[in-house]
Amino acid sequence: MSVLEKVAALLAKADSSEHEAEADAYVAKAQQLATLHAIDVETARRHSKKKHAASTPVQRQLTIGEPRKHANKQLVRLFLSLASANDVKCDIAVNSTYVIAFGLPDDIDMCEALWVHLAPRMTAAAAEFVRAGSWRGELAVRWNGSTPVFRPLTTAGARAAFCDAFSTRVSERLTTARQNAIDEIDLRHRDAGSPHGAADESAALVLAEKSATVRAFHARQSKARGSWSGYSGTRAFDDSNARTAGRQAGDTVKLRADPALGGKREIRQK
Repeated sequence: MSVLEKVAALLAKADSSEHEAEADAYVAKAQQLATLHAIDVETARRHSKKKHAASTPVQRQLTIGEPRKHANKQLVRLFLSLASANDVKCDIAVNSTYVIAFGLPDDIDMCEALWVHLAPRMTAAAAEFVRAGSWRGELAVRWNGSTPVFRPLTTAGARAAFCDAFSTRVSERLTTARQNAIDEIDLRHRDAGSPHGAADESAALVLAEKSATVRAFHARQSKARGSWSGYSGTRAFDDSNARTAGRQAGDTVKLRADPALGGKREIRQK
């Protein structure tokens, strides 16, 4: 069974679990397994004169949604949060309809698997929150140069704040699982008296070198000009109902294998 198949099995268990703590443990284990695999692959590459195909960066294009869909920017933001926990660099279309991911094949696979599961869940939770209306009457801010302009929070602003907080919390959970994997493999090597426990062979350093390889590949291959601005409307405050609810949803979300929103997903590898 491949690593991605094992990850998919863990996500399926998370989805079927009726207990939030158990579901969260499965999600964390999926990320931890992916990180351990990435460490093993990169370590093997460093100790071999041959180039491993699995450790050669690639780029893939992921379709996020149809043009002019309001959810596109939030769905891009979610993908970026997953990419940050898996050493994947991204370029984004000006209209946020697609993302070009740069990274190792298994890392991009992990991001895709998580995004396909999480995207419809986040969008549905955000729509339910907006309909409930607890955000109505709250103030938001929009900057005019260096001058803040305070306005009532809009529907679009409430949705964006919810999704942003959701993505941030999911990223925190995956980052914690990644760090646990680093700690686990370093402890394993130290207990076994392995030279891999030495500072110059630490799991964190191995991943740092992998990340540097991906950044260099991105710098060579990327044709992006400028930077992605994301949501540009009024922004809810950190203690708003929208951000609080989004964070809570991101903290307890179960992963579901529902189809991605915005039409059929297309992956093209270059």
